[in-house]
Amino acid sequence: MGIILEENYIKLNEMIFNDILQYLIIKKQSFKSLLEISLISKQSFKIIQNLITHQQKQLKITIGSIDSIKKYIENSLDCSNEVYKIKLFQFRDIEYVRCRGSKPKVYKIKSGVELKEFLKENCPQLKRVHLLTFTFADRFEGRDLDHFLFKQLIESHHDYSEGGFFSFDQVESDLCSEYLPLSNRKEFNETHGADKLQISLYNYSLDDVFHYQPRKLSIKYSRFRGLLLYNLDPFLKFDSIESLFIQQPVTAKFIRKALASKSLKSLSVTFMFEKDFDLFIGKVKPEDAIDSDIDTNGDSVIVYEESGDEDEYYSSNKDALIDNIKTKKPKKNPIREETSKRELLVKELTDSLQELSSNSTLKKLEIRILLPFYCRDPTLLFESIKSSGNQTLSKLSIPGYNVTKSNFLAPLLKVPSISTLYFESNPNFKYNVKSFNAYLNHVNENPNISKFKCSLVYHFAACDIILERLVRYFKENTRTLSIFITFQVIMENFFESSSKILTDEFCKKVQQDCLNIQDQLLQQLKQSNNKTLSLIFNP
Repeated sequence: MGIILEENYIKLNEMIFNDILQYLIIKKQSFKSLLEISLISKQSFKIIQNLITHQQKQLKITIGSIDSIKKYIENSLDCSNEVYKIKLFQFRDIEYVRCRGSKPKVYKIKSGVELKEFLKENCPQLKRVHLLTFTFADRFEGRDLDHFLFKQLIESHHDYSEGGFFSFDQVESDLCSEYLPLSNRKEFNETHGADKLQISLYNYSLDDVFHYQPRKLSIKYSRFRGLLLYNLDPFLKFDSIESLFIQQPVTAKFIRKALASKSLKSLSVTFMFEKDFDLFIGKVKPEDAIDSDIDTNGDSVIVYEESGDEDEYYSSNKDALIDNIKTKKPKKNPIREETSKRELLVKELTDSLQELSSNSTLKKLEIRILLPFYCRDPTLLFESIKSSGNQTLSKLSIPGYNVTKSNFLAPLLKVPSISTLYFESNPNFKYNVKSFNAYLNHVNENPNISKFKCSLVYHFAACDIILERLVRYFKENTRTLSIFITFQVIMENFFESSSKILTDEFCKKVQQDCLNIQDQLLQQLKQSNNKTLSLIFNP
């Protein structure tokens, strides 16, 4: 028995292998992958069978999705006791199941009741099903008063945990005009027939979230069909929520209130000017917006090609550019307007972080900006974090800043509490390679950073060049560092038929390509003889 590394074998005796077996299966997310490891030997099968049955909760072992578990049980109902004993999943004896939630729009109130009845009938010892991810937007589908499920929801305040049988780690919602976050009949009556602005401005109680008591809450947003909620404050009233991810734009007011929370450990927000936000949802007229006096009339507008050095370009050339601008009408300087808005945005954002000074729970902060073109230099952001005196914040992600120079990250050297730094490639930004290089150079210079987490877009945004740069870094690195890599997959033909794109063949190819990339990187790391660098791939 051995683990193959190139042409060499590292042999493990059975005793050592059995000791490390539980660590090998903890991060497996499918029942199939657990089964593959269990089939290495009879002993490994018995060990994994025992771990799944009796230590799933303690070791946080995930055994696939709730749908696959149900199907597995259905296919095993008629098996004899002899056959049952050699099944990996001992569903008749298990007390706790940890799994992924079902696909969106599958789990309804009625199906939740039926699922509990099915599991209790066939898993007599089962006491708790813990769902890692769960989508609750479908709970609000259908705004017809005669809709049975909706009436059941608003009249009974249904307990989605089914008396504590189900528990929820992360709850997700994709809010849009068809899925309003209604929690009671009063909210339904007051929004029924309302226009888009009234729906956005309405103060929803969001009490429906309370029934789930999630540890993580994710509010997703699509600019094509999304519904912007003006008041998101009710999401901050739930003490069970430790991680809050909000994809829809939020203002500085919300960030301040979120940082005042005593329970949040992780906060991810997309920042937007308050006046721009009011304009976006239609609360104010365009002439009242913060940039209403920027000319948008044909020849009077200057459009710049991104070079990755826009900040220096503006500061060193703006006077010459102004002299050369020829317009049909005398208008305000568009470069100055752009610079002014950028300064206002940065000030409003950094001012919103003042609550960090009294926050003692937040460990991770992620800041996105709806219009990242405005921000290249995060110096003021770092200074705001440093001046707050916060000692608990250790993880920082700033995809809202398109950083292209490592000196822009240098102020982080004065924030020793930050030990984990994130890089996220942006498919809409042409200079991901330059940005990645800036982060990599800073990580090599900053002794406080022990973990560098990269999210790369597969076959998009110069991913291959970024990986080549990473390979060169294997030889340059001189300090202890763990690099985590996650591959995102973005469909280039997004507007084509999804059935044409999301085929099993395509998904298998992507998965295999990513595995090949991982193998190549690990081999390159080994050949570099770097003993201080760890390379870890996230699923």
